[in-house]
Amino acid sequence: MHLPMGSVSRLSRVLRLSLAVAVVSLGGVMVSSAPAAAVSHSTIVSVAQGQLNNAARNHESPPTPTTATATATTSKPSPPSATVR
Repeated sequence: MHLPMGSVSRLSRVLRLSLAVAVVSLGGVMVSSAPAAAVSHSTIVSVAQGQLNNAARNHESPPTPTTATATATTSKPSPPSATVR
């Protein structure tokens, strides 16, 4: 497929203009938007220390086994079946 030279240059100009408009508009959005997370170091440290000192949060409670898992772990394996030659 061959395009005439005039339409190729026009297409190129339209694409460059579209790209320039997109870059400028996205730049404006980036400049005007607030930062994603503006939290100070001391705030992060204080929250972490509060969680570290929380005794209710810092204990391990293993799951209780159900009857299906208890029988599966305590049952003996079945003997291998005899093969006929």
